[in-house]
Amino acid sequence: MDYPAENPLDLSELDRLNRKAWSIVKSECDRLERLLKEKNITMDQFFKYLTSLDPSSNDRISHMSDTIKEIFASREKMNSYFESLAHSSPASAPVRFRRLNRV
Repeated sequence: MDYPAENPLDLSELDRLNRKAWSIVKSECDRLERLLKEKNITMDQFFKYLTSLDPSSNDRISHMSDTIKEIFASREKMNSYFESLAHSSPASAPVRFRRLNRV
């Protein structure tokens, strides 16, 4: 993919947007987990309840359940990824090294 010279790809902006998006996903996962714990129900019980409200939506709810379970399963890996990215980002590097990287 070619980008016009007047609009170069800004990796730091892309990194910032990715971090922001993951922060939102992570907070929603934490919130769902907390709410399920407060109600003392499992995620499977929750999705069965949703299906009981509208049996015709079984396929959509099943897909939604699978997607949320995948996100929950990869949550630790994504947290580790973004934490390591934060530690290796140029903004967190010592000032003298950032000066050396300037062109």
